[in-house]
Amino acid sequence: MNPQKLLLILLIPALIRISPAQQALSWSRCSGPDMNLHINDIQSVDSAVFIAGTFHDSLVFSGTALLSRGDNDIFIASLNKVGDLKWMKRHGGWGGDAVTKLISNGERLFLAGLISDASEHEKDSTFHSFLQISAWDFNGTPDWQLNIESSESATLDVLAAGPGNTLIAGGMFQGALNISDELTLINEERRAFLLIVTTDGKVLKTWQSQGKGQHRAIASCFDQQGNIYSMFAVTAGRFIAGEGAEAHSPEIISNGIVVMKSNPNLDHVWSFPVTGSAFIEGVELVSDYENNIFFGVNYKRSVKMDDTVLFSGSQSASAVVSLNNQGNLRRINAIESSEYCR
Repeated sequence: MNPQKLLLILLIPALIRISPAQQALSWSRCSGPDMNLHINDIQSVDSAVFIAGTFHDSLVFSGTALLSRGDNDIFIASLNKVGDLKWMKRHGGWGGDAVTKLISNGERLFLAGLISDASEHEKDSTFHSFLQISAWDFNGTPDWQLNIESSESATLDVLAAGPGNTLIAGGMFQGALNISDELTLINEERRAFLLIVTTDGKVLKTWQSQGKGQHRAIASCFDQQGNIYSMFAVTAGRFIAGEGAEAHSPEIISNGIVVMKSNPNLDHVWSFPVTGSAFIEGVELVSDYENNIFFGVNYKRSVKMDDTVLFSGSQSASAVVSLNNQGNLRRINAIESSEYCR
């Protein structure tokens, strides 16, 4: 036998034995029965795992079944630390519902999504759609709901928990966005919006972007002092974050993203633009204990940040970017493959 082959055969059992235990699969669960099941978000709180998604017609999990009320319904489920189902609840209206975010502040669960509903005797007529943030306890009991009405189009893509009793929510809207009887945002163009909401469901502050083109809030996080960092997708235009932000608002010819720092009252502190020569998308946004900011970028061809330009040698590439809390570029780690990376 070839000595190299013999050495490889002898090494394989040894490599298996010294593999770290944390890489072993602890448990897995599956559900069904149809393909119209989507898991959109997952959260772990203490020893429990919470899952949110959508399903159509029926959903069976560990012998527990849910039947949809309308087209697509939202489900939220809780598993224990070994993957056993504790409870599962259906949520939504008579139409097609969607969930975008599931988060926890350690005391409650908060769900963001789109609800399409009609009164029961009108469920075959035109559905009424609205954005919704809802709060749940850890036993699956709903606490409160905040409904956000839109006259034209709107999305709810952002939901994050901050220090104290505050949440940040946001997305995109066009037309009128009615948050409550006293709070309305209006814009003829597609603009990004942010809301500061208490954990009891009260809206404390509203904000909307200015400028040209189309803007959409796609991620937010808090630092230890309660400052807010938000990421926006910008299409063919100029993103202006508010008073005094014009100097930090370059023209974005094609597509780009902007990371913005604001104080706890959503007043602009700084903006950091990332421009792309073709396709570009921002991915997540997190802050560490030193208030450094990290986010991901997927792109084609090239992206530019400050004086740094990254070129993709394949169909697409990715990068992890770090900023300090002053908005200065700390580090970029590029990720590429021979063909496609995202």
